[in-house]
Amino acid sequence: MKMARPTTSSGHAPALQTATDLNAYAPTGSAGRGFVVFVRADDLLTLDETRQSEGRIEYRLETQSCSSSLMQYALALKKLMMADPSRWAVLDIVRSLDLADCWVGAGFVRDAVWDNLHGRMPSELTADIDVIWFGSDDSKAAKDRALEAELHRIRPDLNWSVKNQARMNERNGDADYRSATDAMCFWPETATAVAVRRSDQDQCEIAAPFGLDDLFELRLTAAGRFANEKRSVFLERLEQKQWLQRYPKLRIIDRLSR
Repeated sequence: MKMARPTTSSGHAPALQTATDLNAYAPTGSAGRGFVVFVRADDLLTLDETRQSEGRIEYRLETQSCSSSLMQYALALKKLMMADPSRWAVLDIVRSLDLADCWVGAGFVRDAVWDNLHGRMPSELTADIDVIWFGSDDSKAAKDRALEAELHRIRPDLNWSVKNQARMNERNGDADYRSATDAMCFWPETATAVAVRRSDQDQCEIAAPFGLDDLFELRLTAAGRFANEKRSVFLERLEQKQWLQRYPKLRIIDRLSR
């Protein structure tokens, strides 16, 4: 795909400061079309259509019906992923697995956006690459280990982590998850609960059950039970991952004080 990408004198694409700046990375002739955002049914957004997928309902939200901020941020995220050769290649590898309801999320997306908003180039893919999928018919851990082995065979230099979300509710003490996007509603932070995938049409699709505002507006917000009864887990992650040291523009948002 031909990309209209500005470069510095060294030949590298410059770091971008805002979502608006990301328009410089638009695929030639794309006009920002060709991607979708999957959201929860109870989000306050107009849903164009639903589709039945293996007995589950997924909600498909086209850009025309998005709130203005979600549309802007989704377009920015799409362009950021497509402009990053390392991440775009990873998404191609994951796509080759041909798994149901499959995404790459968490730090793979979050850190790329926060790096960008801090004026940096995207960080190297040194942390785990979190591949999530949903398959209730084959939810044994051995299946995930086999998938990790296949990914390591293709790219042994990367740290792959594969988790079928159909079984993760048991580990987390939650009710059954209905899809990968539904499972993300139970992740610790709203900004972490964002995932992407590369479609068969070579477009970027986004799963964002809490939207994209917190991610792009540098708000570190504990999600769901992590705002109260699991608060200690959120605080442990905050310390272990050193987010405030690595990304000083971040603000911690306490849902309890709202």
